[in-house]
Amino acid sequence: MRVMVVPSSYHPHVGGVESVAAHLARGLAERGHQPLVVTNRAPRDLPATEVVDGIEVVRIPFRTPHRSVRGMTSWALLSRAHRREFTALAREVDLIHVHCVSSNADYARIGARAAGVPLVVTTHGELTGDATGLYQRDRRAGRSWRRLAADADLVTAPSRDTLRRARAFQGADFEDVRVIPNGVDLDLFSGPRIVAAEPYVLMVGRLVPNKGFGDVIERWDRLSADLPHRLLIAGEGPDRARLEALRLASGAADRIALVGDAEPVRIAGLMRSASAVVVPSHAEAFGLVALEAMAAGTPVVAAAVGGLPDLIINGVTGSLAAADDPDALVAAVRDLLHDEVGAARRAAAAAVVAAGYGWDTAVESYLAAYELVLR
Repeated sequence: MRVMVVPSSYHPHVGGVESVAAHLARGLAERGHQPLVVTNRAPRDLPATEVVDGIEVVRIPFRTPHRSVRGMTSWALLSRAHRREFTALAREVDLIHVHCVSSNADYARIGARAAGVPLVVTTHGELTGDATGLYQRDRRAGRSWRRLAADADLVTAPSRDTLRRARAFQGADFEDVRVIPNGVDLDLFSGPRIVAAEPYVLMVGRLVPNKGFGDVIERWDRLSADLPHRLLIAGEGPDRARLEALRLASGAADRIALVGDAEPVRIAGLMRSASAVVVPSHAEAFGLVALEAMAAGTPVVAAAVGGLPDLIINGVTGSLAAADDPDALVAAVRDLLHDEVGAARRAAAAAVVAAGYGWDTAVESYLAAYELVLR
């Protein structure tokens, strides 16, 4: 089977969607299928074609129209050529699978229709994860999302909450739907615990306001007053300057550190030696960081938003705090750090749960979905 995987973004960019698309493509290749990744060429200095980890990658500038007359004219001319390029590739595959609806939407919809191949769409929380509310405030973007979903032979989501929100945004049900959770790299994240030279609590992710990192930084001086733990934040993003300013103003600047890039091997090591991983997100389509921490045998404290309640049973496999209540979240972190026996018990139970979320399971679930729409 030749499958075109169309993520909103891909290597060398790092993030949840990129990780899902890469693991899916590799899993398909390992099973004898032929994946082709087609993604946005942004920035434009990225190569138009290359092979990444044995996977063929094609980058096409997925353009969206500008509001000016000149911009609209340029978009109409250039996007037509790029759509022809996409459609030519679509005629060579058996199925198109979009991950995270973005500027890829119209290309995939038109290409699938012209090539007469099935279309699978996986929504990754782009409807809620964008802090600017793009799809709610921009009629063109919202219309593009709805058209793609309406044309899809199957719509999937990584959690029940993400699927519920997609249905609400569409205003109608889809042709067919299913929840397919993301996976975790068990070989990378599972392993023996590492004793840290100095105890710390870890937060991981792209530095954007919706991750809620600032909520914890602002309260760390109170939380750590009677605890020796430092707070480490791993990741990069546009919110770094604001978070650094919050750190300096927190009263606990010497016990908080923004440690930079969230490269997977490094994160796995940090997780296996952390006293706890905190996920204070305001919105979370799935909760991959929480699942990685569970696989690493590290206690998790998370906000009860999005897909996180699908992964964590409060008091059994982790701790959940009420959404939009950072004081309750920080209190849960403090309680966990003061209860080492209870924290270890929850972490052990969580590791058992995480073992059922390997990428092999996710890939097989997607293959079953493909077989359904190809009948």
